Amino acid sequence: MDIHLFFAFCLAFTILAILPGPIVTLVVANSLNYGTRSGLATVTGANVGNTLLLGAIAVGLVTIFSLVSEVFVVVRWIGAGYLIWLRIPENSPMDSDFNSPTIPTFIRPGIPRFIRPGSGLCGC
Repeated sequence: MDIHLFFAFCLAFTILAILPGPIVTLVVANSLNYGTRSGLATVTGANVGNTLLLGAIAVGLVTIFSLVSEVFVVVRWIGAGYLIWLRIPENSPMDSDFNSPTIPTFIRPGIPRFIRPGSGLCGC
C-alpha cells in the first residue's frame, strides 16, 4: 500500500470522526438559543440518557442469559447458523461491488479511492 494513500485514508477517517453528530448539534443549538446553562443541561441529559440506556441493555441481557443459560446456547447456535447461511452465495445479501446497504456510508465511496489494483497487502 502506498504510504500517501494510507495517510489520506487516515485523514479522511479522522475528519469523519470529529464531525459533530446530532447530540453535538442539539447542544450547540440549545447553547446559542438559551445560554450556557441550557447547553450544559443538554449535555448532562444526553449523557444520563445514554448511560441509563446502556445500563438497561447490559442488565437486561445479563439477567436473561444468567437466568436461562439454555437461551444463551440457543441464541449462540442460531447466530452461528445464520452466519453459515449467509456464506451460501445465493443467500448472501452482500454484493462484491459494495452495493449492500449494510456497508457504512463512508466505506462505499471512500475505500475504493484509496486502493490501487495490484498493490494491496494481500498481493491482489
